[in-house]
Amino acid sequence: MNVVRGGTVVTEAGTAVLDVGIVDGRIAALGADLDGEELYDARGLHVFPGFFDAHVHFCDEGQADWEDFTTAGRAALAGGTTTVMDMPLNDPMTITTEAFANRLRVVGEKAVTDFALWAGCVPGNVTEMEGMRDLGARAFKAFMIRTPGYVHCDTGDLLEAMREAARLDRPLGVHAESDDIVRVRTERMQAEGRTDAAAHAWAHDEFSEYEAIHRAIALAGETGCRLHVLHVNARAALPEIAAAAHVVGEAQVGFLTMDEEDYLRHGPWARFSPPLRKRETVERLWQALAEGVLEYVISDHSGYSPELKDVASIWDAADGIPTAQTCYPLLLSEGVHARGISLKRFVSLSSARAAHLYGLYPRKGALMPGRSDADLALVDLERSWTIAEDDLFYKNPWTPQTGLAVKGAVIATVRRGEVVFAEGRILAEPGTGVHV
Repeated sequence: MNVVRGGTVVTEAGTAVLDVGIVDGRIAALGADLDGEELYDARGLHVFPGFFDAHVHFCDEGQADWEDFTTAGRAALAGGTTTVMDMPLNDPMTITTEAFANRLRVVGEKAVTDFALWAGCVPGNVTEMEGMRDLGARAFKAFMIRTPGYVHCDTGDLLEAMREAARLDRPLGVHAESDDIVRVRTERMQAEGRTDAAAHAWAHDEFSEYEAIHRAIALAGETGCRLHVLHVNARAALPEIAAAAHVVGEAQVGFLTMDEEDYLRHGPWARFSPPLRKRETVERLWQALAEGVLEYVISDHSGYSPELKDVASIWDAADGIPTAQTCYPLLLSEGVHARGISLKRFVSLSSARAAHLYGLYPRKGALMPGRSDADLALVDLERSWTIAEDDLFYKNPWTPQTGLAVKGAVIATVRRGEVVFAEGRILAEPGTGVHV
């Protein structure tokens, strides 16, 4: 038996100084003074279940210049993440059984994290959903607004997709923005010659997000679909999410740690859709996390080559920023240290709840002897550091959050009993991550 020695083990059940015993890549025992060969001396560190990032865009295939599963996965390991769920916006899109099978092959050759895949919902592919579920799709993703390279679902398409997702017993996640409202507002701004971040923020305002969420909740209620509202960023929607038993709200780390002032300062480099909101919305999202209205936190990692961000017009910029490496350290810093979120709640937000929702608990998101993979994030809660591009493992190592001070650092990461990151070095080889 290999042993991670003497760390403060944190789970949803509580916190205690324990050894973690590992046999064949699984948690074998938790206890004091376990017999076995020392894998890592964790004394003075906190030991969390490996983080589970249920919403990433790791690209590859037709987007390998932006990011690939090895480079993004290395960054994730450096941030304590051992399992990811990849979105279907690669090229070709993961919207058919054939494309899903090919995606599994491509990713399997490069992955350093364990992984699961989302499958896409677009008009006309309802008949493909069962085949993708059978190959392992943990959930389905639909856009309610048009986005480059991906066909959005109108209300009728979404209704049919939700019926099928309910039949297949899989959640359906929505990018919820009103296509009609945003289209009209965008056309107005562009007709006025506006190319600035404030114009984009106005076109994608909170009401356009709220209207789409309200509609999606109604459709899910009609169909019995388990609805996941992705990267919630509208205050008015939070009471409706809280009131609907069949609806889950997801929080995105960028929306928790940046605001509209950052957007106006960084412009295209900080473009998201929906966009960064005013500070009062950011604080309301933190409150929703504390209340349980938003149930888990994800990176929404989007790695891009700088050319896709270094543009003159906000309308030409790609959406999203790279965050796989910094997501959960930022949640520790801004959530646990700055706002008093408990360590048990942090475990739920960073791994356990997502693992439950996507059907992978307790293999992931827990440290249960005989039941859980030996995935560990070893953290120095008191270590302070500053985000610097030289320390990032992304294929294109940039972020608008350079210079941000963080309290709480991942010192080592263990994936299925193997130390895959330690003191700044990646130790995992491509292809060693497995499909879960």
